[in-house]
Amino acid sequence: MAKRNYKIGDRIFYEDDDGKICTDIIIDIEEDYYISNRDKQIKYKRLITWKDGNCSMGIEDYNCLSLRNPKCKEFAKKYINFDKHKDEIIDSIMNIVSQYDKSIQKDILKILQTKI
Repeated sequence: MAKRNYKIGDRIFYEDDDGKICTDIIIDIEEDYYISNRDKQIKYKRLITWKDGNCSMGIEDYNCLSLRNPKCKEFAKKYINFDKHKDEIIDSIMNIVSQYDKSIQKDILKILQTKI
């Protein structure tokens, strides 16, 4: 099975522990590995979706679902339009907040998070 070459900014889909389909945006990528039952080193990429200081959360690349997977096909349709325009949306938001100091920009993000 061919692995997808993920990059920062890509949207990923995965299944959580309850079987619910979830999505996140990759903010960083770390190379990692695990040792198999046969003492073989298996390399993979840890796709970071949240980071705060030294803490982070991510999904292993082998746990991501393909857009063609029937489990996430319908769910993914909700994000198609947004993903096509996300750069424009982010640019317009950055244009609005760029007049403020970085600390104020962070406050704006906190306020937006509470409203959403």
